[in-house]
Amino acid sequence: MLLKFSLGVSMDYYKFASVLDEVGQKQGKLLEELQKLIQFMKNENNPAIDRRVESNLRRLRVLRARVKRIISNPKSIELDGLDEYTRDSIAVLSEYMLIVGYLQEKMLINELISILNSRDDKDEHIDIVNRLYSDLEEIESIEKTLKIIVNKYY
Repeated sequence: MLLKFSLGVSMDYYKFASVLDEVGQKQGKLLEELQKLIQFMKNENNPAIDRRVESNLRRLRVLRARVKRIISNPKSIELDGLDEYTRDSIAVLSEYMLIVGYLQEKMLINELISILNSRDDKDEHIDIVNRLYSDLEEIESIEKTLKIIVNKYY
C-alpha cells in the first residue's frame, strides 16, 4: 500500500514490511552462524574464521543500513491510515527486529568484553573496538524508531 501524504512524502508500507521480514530472517541466520564462529575462535586462532566473522559483521551492517533507510522516512511510524492486517504485520515485524537487535547487542558486547579482556596488545584492536561501538550506536538508533511503532501499534 503506497500512501502519499500532504508533505509529498510517500511510503510503501508493503515494501516496509517486506524489508523488515527479509532483514530479520537474514540477521537471525547470520547471528546464529556468528555464535558458532565465535565459539570456534575461543578455542583456536584461525585467520579464516576471523575473516568469516568480519565478513558476517559487515553483512549485518549492510542489513542494518537497509532498515535504517526505510525507517528514516518520517511516515514510517505513522501507521494509522493502514488496514489492520498491514499495521499489525509491521508492528509484529518491528517487535521481531527489536529481539534480533537485542541479540546483536548482546553478541557485540560480549565480543567487546572479550577483546578488552584479552592479553593481546589493545592498540592493535582499537579499530575493531571503534567499529563495534559504532555498531551498537546504530542498533540503538534503529531500536528507538522500532520501539515507537511497537509501543503504538502492538
